[in-house]
Amino acid sequence: MSIRATAPPYTMTIGGRQVAGPAHRDILNPADGSLVGQCPIGTSTCLQDAIHAAAAAQPAWWARSGAERRAACEAIARILTENALRPFTAAEVATYRGAPLLQPAAVRERLLAAAQRGAAAR
Repeated sequence: MSIRATAPPYTMTIGGRQVAGPAHRDILNPADGSLVGQCPIGTSTCLQDAIHAAAAAQPAWWARSGAERRAACEAIARILTENALRPFTAAEVATYRGAPLLQPAAVRERLLAAAQRGAAAR
């Protein structure tokens, strides 16, 4: 089954700006074929722009004290850790795994059917 819907395209961050890229690739949920998002396809120009932006930012980063750079890195680590440890919803887990999400009624029906099969086998 293939379900197509619209999903906003993701962007690349280059030099602190959101860049759409000239083209995008669909990101599909393998369980049902639904469109999860669109990933930008970067070009060699995008890569060169990113390299130049990083080179331009480096002197200002190096001018900061070691304590400032450490605090910035620790802030990034804290945000990544908070996002990694946050609880995921069942829908998110199903999407990431590419498995269909069973709704409570479907789960109840499967459990009931399994119990009935077990009782009939006895």
